[in-house]
Amino acid sequence: MAREAICFVSSNGWDAYGAAVFGFQVAWCNRADQPVERLPGQPAIVVRTLSELAFLWAPGR
Repeated sequence: MAREAICFVSSNGWDAYGAAVFGFQVAWCNRADQPVERLPGQPAIVVRTLSELAFLWAPGR
């Protein structure tokens, strides 16, 4: 699969930002309401729970 077709999900900010730099679509599950890290790359979406992610990133949305 192409990098752009993959959704990488992590609760670690540095993993999320690194995956975004690599070219993945990224969802950062910021469960602990951590501050945004000053790293290259940006997650496509930031959520607090995986349930929220399922609702926002559902097929056809």
